[in-house]
Amino acid sequence: PVWFTEGGADYMAQTTARKLWALGELTIIDNSGLSSLEQLYENRMKNGRNTIEKNCPETKLHDITYEHECATGAYNLGTWAIGYLQNKEGQTALLDTFYPQLNELGWEGAFQKTFGISSEDFYAEFNLFLEKPLADQLIILPKYN
Repeated sequence: PVWFTEGGADYMAQTTARKLWALGELTIIDNSGLSSLEQLYENRMKNGRNTIEKNCPETKLHDITYEHECATGAYNLGTWAIGYLQNKEGQTALLDTFYPQLNELGWEGAFQKTFGISSEDFYAEFNLFLEKPLADQLIILPKYN
């Protein structure tokens, strides 16, 4: 799904870069245009929800393809979906568990084995998460000082 592939890549890139910056292993030459992880994801939540609510309110996240008019909404909410899953199973769940099993088990099998839940049950759970206040959602993001 578009939310998983694109959202996953972005989430891992954003959180890994911020972790490396916090550890002093990556240098920021000019951080004047760099927003905090919380601000970035606040914007992603607002933009994702607005796109889907405005352009395709009856469409489910898992039905959005790359060609769909709400693909950018799925991308933005997908970063949150990956953050949600990583928060539940650990920040390395995608790389250490999901991807190594993908060819053997297929997407659904690897998803269930990695996250201990079917994708259908995940969508129901994630939809409840999306209804929470933003402050409660931001809590799941990793903290790097």
